[in-house]
Amino acid sequence: MASLKERGGKWYAQYYDKDGKQCRYATGISVNPAAGKGTAKRNKAEAQRIADAMEQVAKGRIADESAEAYLKAAAAVHTKPSLTARDYLTRYEPRGGEQNRSNVRRAIALFLDFLTRCKLDDIALVEVKKQHCEAFLGEQLREQGLSSGTVDSYKNHLARAFKVAIDSELLDGLNPFARVRMSELLLKYAPERKGKDKTKREPFTAEEMRRILTEFPQPYNDLAAVSFYTGGQRIGDCIALTWAQVDFKRGFIHFRTQKTGKELDPPLLPELRRRLEARRALTTDKDEPHVFPELARQAERSKGTISTQFSTLLRAFGIVKEQSTMQVLTGRGRAGNPKTFHSIRHTAVSLMRTGGVPADVSRAVVGHDSEAIERVYFTAPAEAIYNALSVLAEAVCPDDDSTKA
Repeated sequence: MASLKERGGKWYAQYYDKDGKQCRYATGISVNPAAGKGTAKRNKAEAQRIADAMEQVAKGRIADESAEAYLKAAAAVHTKPSLTARDYLTRYEPRGGEQNRSNVRRAIALFLDFLTRCKLDDIALVEVKKQHCEAFLGEQLREQGLSSGTVDSYKNHLARAFKVAIDSELLDGLNPFARVRMSELLLKYAPERKGKDKTKREPFTAEEMRRILTEFPQPYNDLAAVSFYTGGQRIGDCIALTWAQVDFKRGFIHFRTQKTGKELDPPLLPELRRRLEARRALTTDKDEPHVFPELARQAERSKGTISTQFSTLLRAFGIVKEQSTMQVLTGRGRAGNPKTFHSIRHTAVSLMRTGGVPADVSRAVVGHDSEAIERVYFTAPAEAIYNALSVLAEAVCPDDDSTKA
């Protein structure tokens, strides 16, 4: 007996054919009937009869004559050509900026090339499984030597494409790319790279950081200021910052970091307070929760867009060269930028350490405690944190700036 699955308000039939392959097809029956047309129970019963007829056809069995109408409907479904993964992905239109769309198209092209080499050119979209996705991503790690970050971006781009197919009812079931776990992938395909798969980022110089904070256009200079003056908080946490997290009265910003869930309350330095108060005063919609609403909306549509745009500004202002090479800890070099938004985090640590801030305090400010510090439950005093962040402010102030004193 076939089973029924509810998806998008429709009943789908799920069963196995004579070769043991799992099949999923729409019965064409709504879960909830239109007004005045039967009941939900009756619709489900009709969907079940169609699903059972589909299973009979798929297994090559001779059905009862009373099921003839349903068999005809089922046969019509089975004679429809299946949508192939190649057809769908070739037509798929990615969202976001041009750089993001280019990255998505590259991920798709590499996956389609993988299918060709595996003689899976005609594989149906519904037949793409986790093992296919895992093998493709594993090949990128092991054979192509790509970093886990790059491979993870490919996975996310393709998972998004398959999610669109599910939302459009072209695909019913679990998202095969979303089921792949990068930790498992690294363990299986590149265990020797554990802990050695990160890119060496370079910090900005004090002069470069000053230019970013004063010359970059809005809202990117204020976004960088939030990160820098709070000790190098990550781009995702800065983009997601809401006015509810900013306590002007008590003078601090509350963060709960997306990556680790760590809670931080860096003090609101005078320069950052000035910037945020000016931004708040210019906000026309007082009910808008986000400090950077336009960036928050962009990030919802396409993860990584803001970081890409920031990197574009770094090139435009000559802070990084058009073609740079990142040194990966494995010893391989690859095209990319050694300085990105994340470099603000490295800059904060570097300036604090050269400014005489103790290592345990700088770790507490950045929110990256070592195991040794965690074991002794070290908590940096509020005054020490304020002084550490003041070192950052002083490092990027012009020598003749009166606020430096």
